[in-house]
Amino acid sequence: MPGTSVSGHALSEVAGSCKIKEGLLTTALVYVQVGKRREKCRAMLDNGSQGNFITEQLCEKLNLTPTRVNHVVEGVGTATTSVSRFVEISVKSRLTEFSINLECMVLQKITSKIPSTSFHKDILNLTNDLKEVEFADPNFNISQGIDLLIGTGAFWKSLWPEKIELGENLPVMQNSEFGWIIGGELSANKPISSSKCFLTISVDNRGLEQQIEKFLEYRGVAKNKVQFSESDKICEKYFKQTTTRDPDTNRFIVKIPFKDNLKLLGDSREIALSRFLALERRFLKNENLKQEYVKCMQDFEILNHMEEIEDTEPEDPQVVII
Repeated sequence: MPGTSVSGHALSEVAGSCKIKEGLLTTALVYVQVGKRREKCRAMLDNGSQGNFITEQLCEKLNLTPTRVNHVVEGVGTATTSVSRFVEISVKSRLTEFSINLECMVLQKITSKIPSTSFHKDILNLTNDLKEVEFADPNFNISQGIDLLIGTGAFWKSLWPEKIELGENLPVMQNSEFGWIIGGELSANKPISSSKCFLTISVDNRGLEQQIEKFLEYRGVAKNKVQFSESDKICEKYFKQTTTRDPDTNRFIVKIPFKDNLKLLGDSREIALSRFLALERRFLKNENLKQEYVKCMQDFEILNHMEEIEDTEPEDPQVVII
């Protein structure tokens, strides 16, 4: 997902009954593979979509950890939605050796069931030969959910030249790497109450980035105005060299840097003694506070979090009294 160009996807429903002929959207059963994990899922093939989409549920089945992004989804009527995650997957055909890597934006739900209502295949007037072909989705006529939306890039790469027109007001069959796909016009016996429209466009986020950059400059935190001290540079270098990520928990492991010259810490004994005497003066005024403090120190001693030492000046310069 390079640059500031972001892909959007939206579903628009045209409400109210009207004389619109229902369309059959193209679906296929495919394998989605990430590493050694593989899941069969139902995908919609959409040559009108610039982006690819995957449901949260399928991501969980594949045990995927999405990458954080900041995308704007713009659909029909300029309605916008934010998309904050995407994943990288490999889509494989069930019937051929075809395989393609995709970047998919993660959505809780791509669309409602496809088709809207189930229908019998007999209305397609399929000949016996056509009934025996390997359909990309053998149950294309059954209303079911969608796990994955494959956009225009992979769609056109998957097509084969064979095409069969079933007749007037009927869908078209097209051979592909996924098997025979079917889609197009589908006669409806009654007016339909809603239509599905899938739209993917590119949105330029540079205007937003420029506004953020101006805001940061106004607040005095623009990158070109930040001045790092030598200590800051050392800490940043140490962080880059030592910070790792646990592959099992995905948590970051961060090491704490220490100063080479501990004498820069100053006279820790005098500072600690001054604070201790100030604390004792508070205890003279608040007996309850004193009792709670003593109890806390006793707990530390029982748990071996501290131990008594001789009251002498430490010779080791790396000893710090707090």
